[in-house]
Amino acid sequence: SLSIGIGGGHVFIGPTPSVEQALRTTGQPDAGGAGLAQDEMFQRATNFLGNEPVVAWGYIDTIASAEAGVKRQEETMRQAIEQMKEFDPETAAEMEKDLAEQKGAADNFDPAFFKQYIGPSAWKMTSSDKGFVLNFYTLPAAK
Repeated sequence: SLSIGIGGGHVFIGPTPSVEQALRTTGQPDAGGAGLAQDEMFQRATNFLGNEPVVAWGYIDTIASAEAGVKRQEETMRQAIEQMKEFDPETAAEMEKDLAEQKGAADNFDPAFFKQYIGPSAWKMTSSDKGFVLNFYTLPAAK
C-alpha cells in the first residue's frame, strides 16, 4: 500500500513501512546513526539538482529501491494467489506458474552487480508558464 506522511518539515510518499520509518527517523535525528544529511549518496544526488527554486524534489537509493520493488511485487503476487485460490483454484495455479517464471528472472537481479554501475537518483519539479517540468536523474556509481 502507498502512504503519505508529513513530519519533520518533509512529505514522504511510498510504501507504508518506508514512510513510517522515515517519520520515526525525523522524530529522532540521532537514532540509528547519521541521517541523510551525512549520507554520501544523498549528498551527491541532491548537489546534482542545483540551486534553482523547485516545487518538489526527491532522492532515491536506486538499487535499494529496485531490490525492494522486486520483493514487494513478489509478495503482492503471493497474496493475490492466496486470495484467488478461494475463488478460482485453476487461475491461482496459472498465477503460481507465472510467479515461478518471474521469480527466475528476479533471482537474476544482483544488486551488488548493479551497484558497481548505478548510483543514486534524484528528481526535481519546477513550474513554468506552461505547467510543470519534471527532471529525473540517475547518477553513475561512485568510483
